[in-house]
Amino acid sequence: MKKTFDTKRLVVISMLCAIAYLCTFFFKFKVAFLTFDFKDAVIAITALIYGPIYGLISAATVGFLEFVTISDTGIYGLIMNVLASATFALTCGTVYRYKRTFAGAILGVCFSVVTVTAIMLLANIFITPFYMGVDRTEVVALIPKLLLPFNLVNPF
Repeated sequence: MKKTFDTKRLVVISMLCAIAYLCTFFFKFKVAFLTFDFKDAVIAITALIYGPIYGLISAATVGFLEFVTISDTGIYGLIMNVLASATFALTCGTVYRYKRTFAGAILGVCFSVVTVTAIMLLANIFITPFYMGVDRTEVVALIPKLLLPFNLVNPF
């Protein structure tokens, strides 16, 4: 009985990862060098159903698949992609783990938006200068007009 349950879990998580990966083709919108990714919603569903660790694994798996197949942002894009997806899924899944209600899921999403915004602003300050080949002060100047609004809206 236990083996069937584990197989079912593996199949469902694999299917959710495949759906998340397909979202990178059909629901991708670019703003400057930033990309809105609908796949994070599917990865968050994985975290809500099976827990934050499976959300983290899904984020890393889908991010890596995107990196080796369709990404044009290299290793920096992989790092930022996995960091954003994993932060969203971990936060959402962790909050929901302790409050398993619809309100807990909504609360998890709200906390996820705040957490992802904070983490990605820091990551942009430290990683984007290497990716863009610019000074850190140029990236910091982008925070109020591009990076903050993008990161607040991106999870939705």
